[in-house]
Amino acid sequence: MKKFDFSKTIGILLVLSLILVCSASALDNNQSTEVMLSPETIETGVVKENIIKFTGSSDENVNCREMIEFPSGKVYEVTTDTGRFYVNAKTGEIESAIVRNGLSVCSITAKDIAGMKDQAESFVQKNYRNFSEKDMVFESRIVDHGDAGREYLFTWKEMVGEAYTPSVVMISVFPDSDSIAYIGIDRPLLIETTPKVSQETAQKTALETFAMGSSAKVQSKLVVVPDGASQKLVWIVDTIESTKDDLGHGGTVIVDAVSGEVLSINPIV
Repeated sequence: MKKFDFSKTIGILLVLSLILVCSASALDNNQSTEVMLSPETIETGVVKENIIKFTGSSDENVNCREMIEFPSGKVYEVTTDTGRFYVNAKTGEIESAIVRNGLSVCSITAKDIAGMKDQAESFVQKNYRNFSEKDMVFESRIVDHGDAGREYLFTWKEMVGEAYTPSVVMISVFPDSDSIAYIGIDRPLLIETTPKVSQETAQKTALETFAMGSSAKVQSKLVVVPDGASQKLVWIVDTIESTKDDLGHGGTVIVDAVSGEVLSINPIV
């Protein structure tokens, strides 16, 4: 069995957290003043209860480290003997975590991704609020991190109409160790999800932004993203076109799905 670097797993979790909540990083993420949980209550109150439920242990020695502000909101970083947790600073809900022995992965063969999926979904149903009430679109894939080991990634994204909402839950199972990574973002939908700008128009805008021809490959998805205290409906359009030197030309363009305004341009570098 490979030696597993737990610190690398933490890095993977943080990167994935940013990917999930920062799809439109150019948008304004200022938050209104809201009541936060007191740090003094973190180690004994609802946060401790949520962690005990999450880990299935009879008790946890909870240590509150610091408050961190992500684009999706403020969280407290909390550590226990079994893992590291990032909990919503308002509700105490666990929004991301890395825990040892989170699932019984050692009894599953490395090729049995279906078996892991069943266990991961049961774990999500127990810990992710309102999972059964949402229309969650499932995706899975296997990622090879080299010396850090193999990762089986299971993701459920909420859809309303044609749009992905900010609510998403992810389980990463590391079959070469006893560790899992968890991300669970649950946000209320504040806006309508019917775009006024069509997918074709958004894709045309992206191609024109990069001065790309008809040979370019283009993919897009409709997403609800944070916009200060509110939300915004956008098209996230990915484009790529091969140049004469076989180099990739293009990038990602974020288009307001209501006004058609280009909100962000991220070229391939």
